[in-house]
Amino acid sequence: MTTTSRPPARAGRGHSRVLEVSTAAGPGTTRVVDEPLAPTDRGTSVLRIHRFAVTSNNVSYFRTRDQLGHGRAFPAASGWMRVPVWGDATVVDGASGGPREGTRVIGYLPMATTVAMSLEPRTDGTLVETSAGRSHLPPIYQQYRVVESPADGLELATLHIEALASALVPDLVGAGVEHVLISSAGSKTGQALAFLLAEAGVACTGLTGDRSAPGGNAAALVGYDDLSSLSVPPGSVFLDIAGDPRLRGRIVAQCGGALARTLGIGGTRLAGPIPAEYAGPASPVVERYGAGPRLAEMEREQGTDAVRLLRERTRLRLLAWARETVTVRRLDGLGAAAAVWPGIVRGGHGATEIHLVAP
Repeated sequence: MTTTSRPPARAGRGHSRVLEVSTAAGPGTTRVVDEPLAPTDRGTSVLRIHRFAVTSNNVSYFRTRDQLGHGRAFPAASGWMRVPVWGDATVVDGASGGPREGTRVIGYLPMATTVAMSLEPRTDGTLVETSAGRSHLPPIYQQYRVVESPADGLELATLHIEALASALVPDLVGAGVEHVLISSAGSKTGQALAFLLAEAGVACTGLTGDRSAPGGNAAALVGYDDLSSLSVPPGSVFLDIAGDPRLRGRIVAQCGGALARTLGIGGTRLAGPIPAEYAGPASPVVERYGAGPRLAEMEREQGTDAVRLLRERTRLRLLAWARETVTVRRLDGLGAAAAVWPGIVRGGHGATEIHLVAP
């Protein structure tokens, strides 16, 4: 169900329209609210949002809102959440000491027409959001890359994967892992990780609820309804994108002691928030893999320049994958985004498509 607080108004520097999702009625209920928007202090800049990508990854942000902190990134009224997305925006009202008006960035944003943020320039040319309300988030959700021209829609669709892949793929390869098992393998995150891992010589088995999902040559697919046929070699690592403890219990029980590690990296099949006992009844214990903290650790180990080059290589490989795989569906207006959101929550959108919204 979608509601609108009042008739649409034209967004301007001092006004914003925002799409919110209900935490009380469930993720299928949304509303669009209109609100005044002005810098709260001299260090706050106002940005006009041009486009953002909506995929099942954003549903994971909703479902893990309390455990991973996404629910507090862009505060909303009680019972509602402003689900984060990845998009591009331009500074239209600059702050003293902040980015100049006209500066264009890509990064972590709300589904809105405009947003106010406290952005500080860094010596490496990036911008960092420094408000106290965002301090609980890993650095990858606080960093904004300055760009000269509008971002490629496919890049916006893969931004959430780039940080994870930049950390996880080298970690697995460096540890000598030869085989991985991936749940929600039909998701864009699952497909992209399988692609990058296969390029690095790591064999992949993908688990999916849709046997027609495009596994390509990167992963051999097994359906959730056919787990009795699942067999993995000893020393395999389970990359759990689905995040459903009951499903994970079935998988671990089937694979016995062959799984060396289980890394929790998503929540695409959660019916609700991650349970307090995220590991569930099955062993081995789930390790929550945090790309942000791991990238920060890699910078301390290897240096900032080395990690920046690694992330750039990963970004380019993901773009190459997306150009061959992903279809972009363009939408105009937050109302259009609200209309497709329930289908994305249900998993009814195509496994290889993203919705690119011009709010």
